[in-house]
This record gives sequence, structure tokens and C-alpha cells, in this order.
Amino acid sequence: MIRRMSILTALALGLSAQLAAQSGLELYGFGMQAPTADVVSKGMADITTVPGGRAGYLASSLASWSNIRLTQLHVSGGLTRTQINPYGQFEQIGVQNFQFLLHVNRRTAYGVVIRPVTRVNMFVEVPEIAYPGSDTLLFVHSQSSVGGMTALDLGYSRRIRPSVSVGAAINILFGTLVQQDTIRFTDRGLRDDLPDSMAARQTLEFNGQTITLSLLVNMLPLNRGQLGLELLLPVRMRLASVRSHTGMTTTESQRYTRVGLPYRVKIGYGYNVTPRQRLLAEVAIMQLPSRNEHDLLFGRHLEGTRAIRVAWSRVPGGSETPDPGRLYYRVGFYRIAYYLSDLNDKPLTEFGFTTGIGLRSMRTGTRLDFSLQYGRRGDGLAGVQPENFYSLSMGVTTGERWFSRPTKKWD
Repeated sequence: MIRRMSILTALALGLSAQLAAQSGLELYGFGMQAPTADVVSKGMADITTVPGGRAGYLASSLASWSNIRLTQLHVSGGLTRTQINPYGQFEQIGVQNFQFLLHVNRRTAYGVVIRPVTRVNMFVEVPEIAYPGSDTLLFVHSQSSVGGMTALDLGYSRRIRPSVSVGAAINILFGTLVQQDTIRFTDRGLRDDLPDSMAARQTLEFNGQTITLSLLVNMLPLNRGQLGLELLLPVRMRLASVRSHTGMTTTESQRYTRVGLPYRVKIGYGYNVTPRQRLLAEVAIMQLPSRNEHDLLFGRHLEGTRAIRVAWSRVPGGSETPDPGRLYYRVGFYRIAYYLSDLNDKPLTEFGFTTGIGLRSMRTGTRLDFSLQYGRRGDGLAGVQPENFYSLSMGVTTGERWFSRPTKKWD
């Protein structure tokens, strides 16, 4: 019995097969980070600190919410397809963002946002051979990981001066990640004491909070420039792990209190080339605190990222009015470096190109936005398979006539 349990533990909990997933980044920690950008931002290289027009707003920029003139609902979704050689092609489709913005007056707005933070969705089967003692065991090893983190953001935005707006939000994080290993024997040799299959399962339940602070300032030159700043500050993160496997009569549970959440700083700048066209740039740094327990859970984790983004945006004339047939145009390019714990400070790089359009309806004030993103990550990095991917997203933003509201307090 002791020997059987040792074999089970070694096989079901100790295997490290190369996994084929939507992205190799899903193997690090809680999973691959989902972008916080709405569809408009996705068309502008995922820039989230500065809107595409001087008097405009971004659903992803807290400080810019004070520029909205309508209470509105924003919902977006899309399709992401990743090609990883030699593993094949993988798809993911679903809702990406849900947001309700409440316009109070010309200076104040509130918002509620539900969005994914990380996601993991992968499955692989690999034939394996084990040699415990003089025995030769043939089996198929199946491994899956599904889940991730979701955020509920409660935000506030206010224009404190004609040229200065601020925003703040509490981000409530929650989610579950389920990892399962299954071994199905195709040849047990002489080991009749082993079952036909064995399974191990780990469920991770996590919750935490972060704070987001945002600033938007109109500035020189010639009052054409606009500076955006965003800070993400971790508050707390707790994680509970429950493990079980074939042959156990009870489960093993453990709580982790030093599972780090990252700090993030974003600085963006927008320059109006003409009243309707704007050039934008943004630099972003994300860093995980050095003291954490990620390696105890995953054996590898994402330590930080460095990103630079540039974009061009064109808004239609009279964008405050619902003029039919007048489109919003967006184009962008970005580069992200992912610093991973087991790659010896050599980053995994990602390059991407984005484009997008938007159209507002005259009757309802509803706006439709579309974006297309194409990118490649992992070139020339030993042990990492290069990935080509594209993402098609669509967002719907309703006008205020969808809501029954009392008279506003204009000031």
C-alpha cells in the first residue's frame, strides 16, 4: 500500500509535461493577464490613461468619466484565436467587460465595472513512461487548468478644475482556479495493485482588494496636450488551497496570506494634431513584490511587465451629437516585455498591431465599437513556443434614453 501511494503521488502530483494552452503565459501563477481596456482602448493599442479626443472619455480611464454627458451601459465581448506550433490553434470567446456609468452632473460621475483580471483555460494529453523499480508503466497523462480572477470595480470621478480631473476606485477581486491531473494506464505491466486510472485535484479560491487612482490634466503646448496617470495599489490578497487525489480519505487544505498582487504605474500623453485628430503614447510598468508565496503554489510566476504603446485617433466633428454615418477611427501599436520567474531575467516579448472603428446611432444614442488586434509573442526565447494571435472585439454603449432618470442637477 505504501509503495502504491508513493507511485500515485509521484505520477499524479509530480509530473511536468509541456502544456498546450491558449498561451504559454497561462502557465504562470493565476493565469494570463486579461487586458483592462474596453473596445475603444483596444483599437488604440490598449491605451487606458488618455481618451482619443480632448473632451472625450474612456471606459477604462477613471478620471475621464467626469466628461460623460449621458448615463450609460457598456458591454463588450469578443473572440481570441491563438496559433501555437506544433500544438495547433486555440479559441476563446466570451464577455470581456460590463460597465455602468452614472452621470450626476457636469463634473461628477460614478461607475460599476465587472471585468476579467486573469484567465486560464487549457487541456492537454501526453503519453508518458515511468520506471518505478524494475517495472515499466505506460500511461496517458491528462492535465487541465480552468478558472481565473474577476474584478468588481466601484469607481468615482470628478473634475476639480476645468483642466484637471481625478478618479478613484476600489477593486474587489475574487475567483477560483481548478487544476486536475489524471493518469490513465495503457499498460501496467505486472502491477495489478494499481487502478486503471488515478487523479489528483487542486482547487484554489482567492479574494483580495486593490485601489486604482487616476489623473487627467490638460496641458501645454498651446493647450493641445493632455497628460494621464494611473496607479494600481494592492491592498490584500488571500488564497485557500484544497488538494485531493485517488486513495485519500480526506483532503489537504492550506491558506496563503503572502500571495502578492502587483503594483502598476501608467503614464500617458495625448497631443491634438488637429481638433479632430490625436496622437497618443503610454508607458506602463507592473511589478510583483519580491516577497510572495507564488512559487509554493505554481513553481513559476509572472514577476512584472514593461509596456510601451502608441496610437492615432480621429473623432467625428460634433461628436457630442448623434450624427449618423460619422465614424471614429483608431490605429495603434504596442510592445510588452513579460518578466517570468524561470527565464533568468530574459523577458518574453509581445508585439501587437490594433485598429478600430466606432459608429453612433441617431435615434437611440447607442454607439457600436469594433476593434481588431493582431500580435506575436515569444520569438527567439529558449523553451517557449512562439505564438501568433488575433482578437476581434465588439462593444455596445447605450445612450441615456435607455434609462428613466430624474432631472439632473446642472451646475
